[in-house]
Amino acid sequence: MTRFFRAVVLASVVPALLFAVDLPTPEPLRVTMDVADLAIIDAPPPTERRLLVGVTKAANAEVDFSGVTAAMLAGGGQNLAFGRIEKTDAGFRWTGQIESSGASALRVHFTEFNLPSNATLTLSNGLGEAYSYAGRGPLDSGEFWSNTVGGDSVVVTVNYAGNDVGRVLQALRFMVADIGPLSSKFPVADEQASTLCSYNVECIENAGCGTLPSAVTVAREAAAMILFVSGPYQYICSGGLVADGDTSTHIPYFLTANHCLSSSTSASSLEAYFDYKIACGGTCPSSLGAYPRVLGSTVSATNKTSDFTLLRLNAAAPAYDGRQRQFLATNNTAVSGNHNLALYRISHPAGAPQAYSAQTVDTSRPTCRSWPRGSWIYSSDTYGATEGGSSGSPVVNASGQVVGQLSGACGYNVNDPCDTASNATVDGALAAYWSQVEPFLGGGDGGGCSPTTEVCDGVDNDCDGEVDEGGVCDTGGCTVGGSGAPCTANGDCCSGNCKGKPGAKTCK
Repeated sequence: MTRFFRAVVLASVVPALLFAVDLPTPEPLRVTMDVADLAIIDAPPPTERRLLVGVTKAANAEVDFSGVTAAMLAGGGQNLAFGRIEKTDAGFRWTGQIESSGASALRVHFTEFNLPSNATLTLSNGLGEAYSYAGRGPLDSGEFWSNTVGGDSVVVTVNYAGNDVGRVLQALRFMVADIGPLSSKFPVADEQASTLCSYNVECIENAGCGTLPSAVTVAREAAAMILFVSGPYQYICSGGLVADGDTSTHIPYFLTANHCLSSSTSASSLEAYFDYKIACGGTCPSSLGAYPRVLGSTVSATNKTSDFTLLRLNAAAPAYDGRQRQFLATNNTAVSGNHNLALYRISHPAGAPQAYSAQTVDTSRPTCRSWPRGSWIYSSDTYGATEGGSSGSPVVNASGQVVGQLSGACGYNVNDPCDTASNATVDGALAAYWSQVEPFLGGGDGGGCSPTTEVCDGVDNDCDGEVDEGGVCDTGGCTVGGSGAPCTANGDCCSGNCKGKPGAKTCK
């Protein structure tokens, strides 16, 4: 996609050291979302399944301290780039400001970032949000997109506390390469609605209402809303933490959709918001500053077939209620042909707090040409729904094990998320791409379940989330093997029919 918008950067913000006199603070570094930007955000392309919430604007503003000396600081404050540097008792402080009028929040893209020891850069606003960075940044690469800061103005502060002021000034520089203003589609103040938020369709259900199935309990801990940059735009999707097969590790693998993001560039810009939820009847939040988040990730595996991306977050998942956060187990048994199998999910429709929905696998649904059944799971909504922003949300079985992640809808009225009669919900099937993620998640199904033939024993033998299904216990009073039970002769089966290869026969 061609970027056709440009930043509006005032001439006064071109990096330059002015006279060593006490001058007023320079104008902020400004970028603008124009009418064309807002039109695209309000009416994204019809094929866009991610939630478009913002843009990116080139700034290319250098902040270079090498023209300042300790002696000059002693003589008074100096204007530098779009800010001002002053001597402090501990060293020095530079303060600048970035603005984008009308934005609901801002992100900043830093490059050539390499702060010396005892120096930090902080982004803050007047709402109590503050995020600090040191060294080569949170990704240790010298390049990163910052945390999101609420409001249309952010203060940038560089603090140095140390005795080597002269040398540090000569070495200190960084670039503000881009600025990312977010529109009002990024979650902002909202009145409580009958379901979740007023910007959600009416069939969306707040996960904070009612008693959810036990399978969804861990999903609420593992779920996150993700914000990321892709090309000249910013998007929201959903996803969740998934466990690997080694119970001694706690690697923050994170599952979402390939159509959400698949490149290393987008992955590095990711910001994952955890515990973004409200109580039943609560008001949708005016700021996301209070929610724990992780910045940055790398791609472990991704593919358009089955529409999956497995990420590894750049930092450990934040604690949950004072303890280690639980991750979702996985189950690599094929379920796309298991008609009426119950499925559950937590997602962030339209960027709202956690929503709950339930589906059942529906093998009678017609398929979309590019989403064949088997690589994708077709289901019918039985409670709640999903919409833009829900993409990538893991879907779990009755045992709370991940069996796929949301691709979207297939049907005759996909623009209406509440029309379950016309539309099927479609998830990429974990079973179809398991070989691609097994090197990372490993250990069979990653959830302690090794699939075998289902038999009548009160155990989920085939790891599909259902116990003794398929009529295996329907023996009509027969005391020998029911359907699926292991056997060696016909007399071992209630049906009198023992079939299969020697050593692996089952009752039919």
